[in-house]
This record gives sequence, C-alpha cells and structure tokens, in this order.
Amino acid sequence: MLKRTSTLTAVLAVAAVLMSVLGCDVSIPTGTTSEGFERTYTEHLEQTLDGRGASLLDARTINGAITLEGSAQDRVIVQIRKEIRAFSKQEAEAFAQKVQVHVKRNGNEIQIYKEHPKPPNHIQVVVAYEIQSPSGVDVRLGTVNGRIRIRGMVGTVDAETINGAIDLVGGGSRVGLSTVNGDIDALVEPLGGEGRFFAVNGSVDVEVRSGVAPVTATTTNGSVELTLPGNFSGQLSARAARGRVRSEFPMSLPPGSPQNYLTGPLGKGGNTQVTLLTTNGNVALKRR
Repeated sequence: MLKRTSTLTAVLAVAAVLMSVLGCDVSIPTGTTSEGFERTYTEHLEQTLDGRGASLLDARTINGAITLEGSAQDRVIVQIRKEIRAFSKQEAEAFAQKVQVHVKRNGNEIQIYKEHPKPPNHIQVVVAYEIQSPSGVDVRLGTVNGRIRIRGMVGTVDAETINGAIDLVGGGSRVGLSTVNGDIDALVEPLGGEGRFFAVNGSVDVEVRSGVAPVTATTTNGSVELTLPGNFSGQLSARAARGRVRSEFPMSLPPGSPQNYLTGPLGKGGNTQVTLLTTNGNVALKRR
C-alpha cells in the first residue's frame, strides 16, 4: 500500500504566506515545497508488509530519525518522510524522485533502507521512518544524524546513531544501544540478556525493572545512572575519573577508599558483571 500526501508552502523574504494543497494519489508524486532562500520538498509515503514469520527487522538511513513501535499485529507498517533541501523548487523536487526507499522481505528478514545518487554539496537529503512491527522480532536500527526511539519490542534490540539520542522502553532479550553525540535513556523490563549502553558526549540513564544479566554503561562526557532490581546479585565495577561514584546497594569499603571508584559484590554476589564508567561526570547505582 502506498500513500503520498502533499503541501505547498511559500515563504517570502519579508512576509510569510502559507498555502496548502492536500491530496492522495498512488501514481503522481506529491510533496511539500518551501519557497525562500532555501527550498524544501517533502514527500510522505506509507508502505505495508506482511510480517508473519519474520524474525529480524533491519532499518537503515543516514540523515533522519527512526521511531519503532511494537504491535500485536502481523503487519509491518512504515511511514516514510523524504525531505530534500536545495536552492530551487525544481531542483529539490527533481532530486526527490531519485531517492528510493525500499521496504522488502528477504526470507525471515524485513529490510528498510534508502538508495540515491550522491547529492551535490548544496542539496541535503533527509529520510526518516516511523515503523510499526510485530513486537517479537529482533531489531537492528541505524542512522548517522537522527534520534532513535523504540517502544514495546521484546526481542533483541541493537540501535546505533552518531548524532542523536536513543530512547528505549521495552525489553525481553539482549539490548545494545550506542551513540556518539546524544543521551541514552532506557527502561528495560525484563532484561533477558546482556545490556550494553555506550555514549561519548552524553549521559546514560538506564533502569532495569526486572531480570539479572550483565550490564555495561559508559560515556566520556556525561553522567551514568543505573537502576537495578532490589534482588539483583552480581559484581560491580564503577569508576568516574573526574567525578564521584555512589551506590544505594550496600557495599563493604575499607577506610579511605576513593570516592571515584567502587568495586565489589552486589546482593549475594556471583558472576554477573555490572560495569559503569565515565570520564567527566558522576556515576550512580540505584536500587528499586
């Protein structure tokens, strides 16, 4: 199924005049064009795919956000936003026709990705996805410039971006989240496999509502905060090179222990490792 929605917007140098033309057509490309010193052409599409029997969803873009929501339905619904910025309306609209977004099934894998020629330096291409998927599939999401938001998925989750935050609510299996410039905010219930949360310039805030599995949360510039179930048992290694470490779990510390380093058993101990690290910031381990 394919839907395209269009709106025409003209912005003058000293005054703004807004004009909207709304309609649906499966055979004529339509979109939004903003007039002014920079013209923007926006095109909205929707594609639907049978998700029965799928085990993996892989969605990739370069410039654009990705939103994923788990559903009890068997369909995969992808809402796509293509946004092209150029010096002229004609140039933006012409390049938009070269941007192809593929939503396809390859065996048990659902693939969502874009293809287009390398644009000239003055043309910017943004392709963003809003996805509804069966909640039980494993997930791989990737973008370079954009936020990632995930809700209600219970399979394995791997998500990475360079410039953008990652926001997760869900869980049930292994979780891996990674960003360079952005915060990580995750609420996991349950954590059924290893949890790995990596940032460079941004804070990491993770709450594990239930489950016992290894957890690693690190950043360079930002705080690290991890909340674990009260009955969690394992081994803690926490360090804040230029900050402080505190724990709500009882810890046996020798007198004179440094305030930026904490290691030892949690609960009944065991082999489940919890690693919390930052360079410029504080580390906090909380107990539910």
